Amino acid sequence: MKLQDCSKKWFLRDVMPNTVAFTVLVDGLCEEGMVSEARCVFETMTEKGAEPDVYTYVHCLDGWVLFTEPNG
Repeated sequence: MKLQDCSKKWFLRDVMPNTVAFTVLVDGLCEEGMVSEARCVFETMTEKGAEPDVYTYVHCLDGWVLFTEPNG
């Protein structure tokens, strides 16, 4: 099952993932190079009231560093 499918099912069922679940989703998306999608999940996380923790930020930064081309 794809990560995107999991997240869609959560929200369609009105299941609110906690910080750990959101972080796992962000990490999986970043590992697949889907940094834009991970950012959307991160933004949804904060909009829904789940507080990112240090692990969430580490996974976001890892994905951004690995898959974002530097400017210049």
